[in-house]
Parts: sequence; structure tokens; C-alpha cells
Amino acid sequence: MELSLFAIKQESPTADEEGCTILQMEKSCRTRVEVMKGHKNQRMEELKGLAAKDCELCDIMCTTPFSIDQNSLQAEVQRLEVLKMHSMKSVIEAIRVEIAVLWKKCFYSDEQQQAFNAYHDGKWIWFGYEALMLI
Repeated sequence: MELSLFAIKQESPTADEEGCTILQMEKSCRTRVEVMKGHKNQRMEELKGLAAKDCELCDIMCTTPFSIDQNSLQAEVQRLEVLKMHSMKSVIEAIRVEIAVLWKKCFYSDEQQQAFNAYHDGKWIWFGYEALMLI
């Protein structure tokens, strides 16, 4: 349930973000990611404690511990990775559009604009995807 709510939240801006610039929205996204990482770490610690209690109780009852289906967990992780990449891709594309608009507003001659090869030959496009891979 929480995951589907998260996916919905990622596809539409919150009321706080509607008047924000792309960079402010990106900062907000990064802040939310950091908060979620904190929640994840807390839950992982809780999981470790519960797993230890489970083993202890199983030893007392002379039964085998219940195992979680790793394939289901892996599928969920992959789905979350896709959601994360989709969200980051949309932010990067919006920033690129904003940069293109600003670039057109600059008072540079065609020769000066051509001097910035990274923009004109498409290499700047790949920078965003490389940055995504680092996260």
C-alpha cells in the first residue's frame, strides 16, 4: 500500500512544489530520498531484531524459521529501482528543457554558442544518465 502511494506521489508534484523551480523540486526530491533512506535503515535494524527473535523462538519451539521468498523481494527491489529511475529521469529532462530555454535567451552569437560543443553535440545529455548511475 505504501509503495503504491509513493509511486502516485512521485508522478504528480505536491502542493508545495507547484510554484517551485526545477532545482528546488530536485532538492525536495533529494531530501525525501534521504528521509526514506533513514526509514529504510530503521526498518532494516528492526528486521534484524525480529529475525533474531524469530530464530530464538524457533529454537525454543524446535521448528524451522519461516523464510521470506527472496524472488519476491528481488522483484520488489527491481520495481522500486524502475520507479526511482523514472522519477529521476523526469527531473533531469525538465532541467534540460529549462536549460535549453535559458540557452536561447542568452545573448551569444552562433559562433559563441557553437564553442560550447558539449551542448550542441549531445554529450551533455549523457551526463544526466551517468549521474543517475552514481546514485
